[in-house]
Amino acid sequence: MLPMTAAFVAKAEHALATAEREAAVRDRPNFDAVCLHSERCAERYLKATLLEAGIPFPDTRHLVVLLQLCLDLDPHWEHFRHHLRLLTTHGFQVEEADSVVTLEMAQESLDLCQEFRTAVRTSLGLTAYLTE
Repeated sequence: MLPMTAAFVAKAEHALATAEREAAVRDRPNFDAVCLHSERCAERYLKATLLEAGIPFPDTRHLVVLLQLCLDLDPHWEHFRHHLRLLTTHGFQVEEADSVVTLEMAQESLDLCQEFRTAVRTSLGLTAYLTE
């Protein structure tokens, strides 16, 4: 694995760990953080995939744009288009001053992120369920 790919994987795992910790908080959980870090985890895994394959990508956080670049590598990832669109929407929504993020939105973001993470880690030849 390329050093830059490994760096993106590590950053993805850090984002997921933050999202999971915040989702487990019972006293004043920050649902914004769960959504944002779930989106960031997926973004970094997409970028890691593209880097490892030598595919240039734009400076964007829009997950569907990055997914489109990955589909030649794994056409089955088309299944994740809706998931990644929701993660992008939730991730961007938390940055709006008047946004209200619910427990349901946060849990959905985390679930979608974890499912996508498993697919990407498998594709990269990494253990699917263990964190780095």
